[in-house]
Amino acid sequence: MSKKSFGKFIPTVAHRDGWNCHYCKKPIAKQHQMIPSEAGYTVPKGFVFGTIDHKIPRSKGGDNQLENFVLSCHVCNSKKSNKHTYLEFKTLMGGAV
Repeated sequence: MSKKSFGKFIPTVAHRDGWNCHYCKKPIAKQHQMIPSEAGYTVPKGFVFGTIDHKIPRSKGGDNQLENFVLSCHVCNSKKSNKHTYLEFKTLMGGAV
């Protein structure tokens, strides 16, 4: 499954996760809240950009099933990368996840 095809899961995952980052709980901006700018888009103050993340990375045996997807802010997704599972990342973050 290509990254572009993850897009079809965004509404379901975002609704399930309450439009908050699954890890840090920061509010994720919805598409209609995005603000056009010269660099592309920005988000309103207090919101962050969202991404779809694999709780268990494919590199660690995870799959592309809905249950393995979470809504994540760009910062948490970058920190977690494909090096950590959800539980490993939770431990690294001091259990704050």
